[in-house]
Amino acid sequence: MEKISLIFIICLLAYHPLSGQDPQYAQYDGEQLCQSSDWKIIFQDDFMGTSLDTNRWYTYFPYAPGGLDTCQFCRTHSTTATNQIFKNENVKVSDGLLHLQVKNEPVSWRGYESQYSAGMIHSKEAIKDYARYEIRCKIPHDDHITAAFWAFGWSTEIDVFELSGRKYKNLMMTVHKWSDNGTSRYNSGFLKYFNFWEDFHVYTVIYDPYFIRFYVDYQLVHTKSRFVTRRGRTIDECYLENGESYRINPIYPRVGNPLQIIANTAVDSFRERTLPENGQPALLKEFLIDYIRVYQRTANSNP
Repeated sequence: MEKISLIFIICLLAYHPLSGQDPQYAQYDGEQLCQSSDWKIIFQDDFMGTSLDTNRWYTYFPYAPGGLDTCQFCRTHSTTATNQIFKNENVKVSDGLLHLQVKNEPVSWRGYESQYSAGMIHSKEAIKDYARYEIRCKIPHDDHITAAFWAFGWSTEIDVFELSGRKYKNLMMTVHKWSDNGTSRYNSGFLKYFNFWEDFHVYTVIYDPYFIRFYVDYQLVHTKSRFVTRRGRTIDECYLENGESYRINPIYPRVGNPLQIIANTAVDSFRERTLPENGQPALLKEFLIDYIRVYQRTANSNP
């Protein structure tokens, strides 16, 4: 793989001024932050066979009562930022791969019409503790088609990657903390262009009590820390300095928030695109996934 370079771009990170004793600040004297216990797989799908395991996955966002798809959002997700409708038929398993397809075809869902259909999966199981999320995949490359792999739990969102930037050549890695009113604090790092669409790569996030670390092919490319100093510096090292006061990073997830796994394609609605001419194949792009795995450490500590 070509050399990976990383640009850290702070999208939004708010800190509030101190007044007297701030309960969010504390001192940690030489505390060890990095964990080293072994991993065990707690969730795995290698997408063998000829069909998706529907005991494990939804093919829509199950946010209607009973986990059904009886809402417009369930199969559109957005009618402003993206322009697609998620169809079961766009999720296929063959040759040991999951195929999430984007097609050019007229489609409608609960009063919304689109020229595009797309594919997605959403885990039925929720991960209830710190974990390592990993996918081996080949990401589609197109000026208007996006793909993402993420974990979501209402107030917590960890985007292992999503396409972003001019002509979708950059991969964005983001941590969100959502509020009840639908707004979020978030912080992103951008992994500059490399030929991610030409071959399969492994994308990993390790979410533990003190750090959220992002890896591509097991190379560390981005880190978010639980702690920041009074001056706003994030802590990347394994030990905290004696006598220094630290504050919890406002974007860091709340411990114990169950997260579900999502992989999806989408079509950007902000750019015009030239539709395929009549007679051309409807299939535009495929997001190819070799496996999705979730690990947890054999011993966890929950601060």
